[in-house]
Amino acid sequence: MLPLRAVTLAFAAGLLQAQAPPAAPVPQAETAPPPVVKPLYHYAGKPIALEGKCGDAEMADYGMSCTPDEPCPVYLELSAVEAAGSKLYLSGDFHTESATLWSVLLASDDDGQSWTEPFDRLRGVALEQMQFPGFATGFAAGHTAGALPKDPFLLRTVDSGKTWSRLPLFEAGAVGLIEYFHFDSATHGTLGVDRVRPGAGHYMTLETETGGDAWTVRQSSADQPPRPARDPNPLARVRADDGSKSFRVERRENGVWRTAAAFAIAAGACHGDPPAPVPAPAPAGAPALPPAQPR
Repeated sequence: MLPLRAVTLAFAAGLLQAQAPPAAPVPQAETAPPPVVKPLYHYAGKPIALEGKCGDAEMADYGMSCTPDEPCPVYLELSAVEAAGSKLYLSGDFHTESATLWSVLLASDDDGQSWTEPFDRLRGVALEQMQFPGFATGFAAGHTAGALPKDPFLLRTVDSGKTWSRLPLFEAGAVGLIEYFHFDSATHGTLGVDRVRPGAGHYMTLETETGGDAWTVRQSSADQPPRPARDPNPLARVRADDGSKSFRVERRENGVWRTAAAFAIAAGACHGDPPAPVPAPAPAGAPALPPAQPR
């Protein structure tokens, strides 16, 4: 027989256990969405072909009449290249004969052997000039294309092209485009904007001390100010090559230009979305499915 003290303690422990609230369920760890895997393009002597096809939505937005029998060709346009050590950066757009479809930004960490798109394509946007005032910080100028250019902005990276952020210059819908820009450090730069409007404020010169986060108007006039002189000895260049129907990316080494990569100008076609698949007919003798009942 157990001593009275042991029986009492056992009874009290059982009573407390019976009165204790049920344990809270252990929260399950949330499953993170799978990372977005972006294509990796390799250059091995043959021009890299980027795909820029479009469907019904783009055709409706840009008023294009394209069919599978008469598709609208899509072309790649590379506007600028920048070199920073062994890294190369390209900016441009995909377009048809009548419309700009998307921007494109390309980056290579191995001197042009492989390429990725570190920033998503922007619909209806053209990217043009680029500059890297240092190895980590770089900029690209862009605007929304159309009958009148609008919403001018800079793309900026501060981690050697791994990530990019969009820095608008004006309120949404403002007409204009960046004529030129130049940074002499990661934070200080100037740019010229064409506001595409008559009058004294047609051309504006802006200055930033914050790497493009904020701008100050330094000049506004009806006359186009002179552009800064371009670097007479760039480390890289991009040019159209008629023979290969491609844009060739070249680097200057010891005064000689060598090909680092090439991208095909032809980039798909617009011809509308494919028709929805037609279900296969039921085999002969198979019972017909009853009609769906309304809920």
